Amino acid sequence: MSKTYLQVAIGAARKAGKLLKKNFFMSRTVLEKNNSGLHLKADIEAEKIIKNEIKKYFPKHDILAEESGQMGKKSDYLWIIDPLDGTSNYYFYNPFFCISIALAYKNEIITGVVYAPITGEIFWAKKDGGLYVDNNKYIPSKKPQITRSVFGGYKNENRCYHILNYGPRSKTHHNKMEMASAALALSYVACGRLNTYLLDHCRIWDIAAGVLLVRESGGKVSNWKGEDWIYGQKNILASNDEKLREEILMKIEN
Repeated sequence: MSKTYLQVAIGAARKAGKLLKKNFFMSRTVLEKNNSGLHLKADIEAEKIIKNEIKKYFPKHDILAEESGQMGKKSDYLWIIDPLDGTSNYYFYNPFFCISIALAYKNEIITGVVYAPITGEIFWAKKDGGLYVDNNKYIPSKKPQITRSVFGGYKNENRCYHILNYGPRSKTHHNKMEMASAALALSYVACGRLNTYLLDHCRIWDIAAGVLLVRESGGKVSNWKGEDWIYGQKNILASNDEKLREEILMKIEN
């Protein structure tokens, strides 16, 4: 039976999420700790589930996954997978983690799914189709009384620098440092729970799906020069508040 890109992505995310949720309160097997963070057995197992599901329906498509790298360089279609975004959170039994799956066609992201197994929330979008949270199309609500920004970074020093130097300072704004899951943070910008998210040295599997979610919700994703973010760029600023975005960009430039 044929399925759409979105159906396959959602199905794969739910299957992998079932495994991660089942094992969440069990002991962890650490396979490696390196500059990019912890790598758990759960990462490998979840990634295998997702890749098998994609290959079942789209065997000629290429796949880029965090744990195993890129499979194939012949197709215009590339699936971009982070099987466990927020591995350090997962390791510390923190439920703020997710599965991120995106599909790019000629380096343009056309499908994005982010699934948080513990809360059960799933964020999804296809290009020009709007943002959906679970089965409900997202409709922007009123601007919150206190706006909210999260400042991430590749290293702890970067995170501290970003929040100290780029974070707005006012009684109507709150800054937070890092959430340890870029895909979920971007999903929260998309649905209005956060107003901005800044990150440097991004890895494409962390942000591909989230970038599409933000854009389909009406938000903006740029590089740190304020230009529209394009596939492969390392630094991003995602926002649903143009005034706040401009304020942060001015601080970066100065």
